[in-house]
Amino acid sequence: MRREEILELLRSTGALLDEPSTLADGRQVPVHVRVPKLTQFAPFNRRLCFEIVRHYLELDIHVVVAIDVASIPVAVDIGRQLETRAIHLASTDADTLEHGFELYHGERVLLIIDRFDANEQIVAATRLVRRSGARLVGVGSLVDMRAGGRVETVRDITAIRLADDETTLARLSSEARGE
Repeated sequence: MRREEILELLRSTGALLDEPSTLADGRQVPVHVRVPKLTQFAPFNRRLCFEIVRHYLELDIHVVVAIDVASIPVAVDIGRQLETRAIHLASTDADTLEHGFELYHGERVLLIIDRFDANEQIVAATRLVRRSGARLVGVGSLVDMRAGGRVETVRDITAIRLADDETTLARLSSEARGE
């Protein structure tokens, strides 16, 4: 999908709001992106998830792990498209899988986050993957709001990157207002 198509999906579903937001890394940005407003619509979720999936088709992923509750619909659709398991972390502890889920030694893992604000968001999940003896192959996100610093040790794929510069965010804010 083209960048403008993704932005239009964010706008039309109410996922892109013209209001300030504080990201996980503490930065203030002029727009608020609520990815679950978009992922509640299966056709839109599927299309955006494919923007991630196409980069992992040849990597033989064994399990997709959602790192938070909001990322579960994204991980489930990516798991479906990759024809693999999709599991998630416990909502009360970012360093533990939900009861009944397991990672096995040697499994190839793809971590999924709906909106990626800071690399610190995946630290606990990365630790869990390594502790289990599984192999972290990549990280996927629908919206990347990080100020820079991609994950260097694995494939790091996003459907749309929004936070490379404040000019882009200011433009999105004015577009959300209809200016």
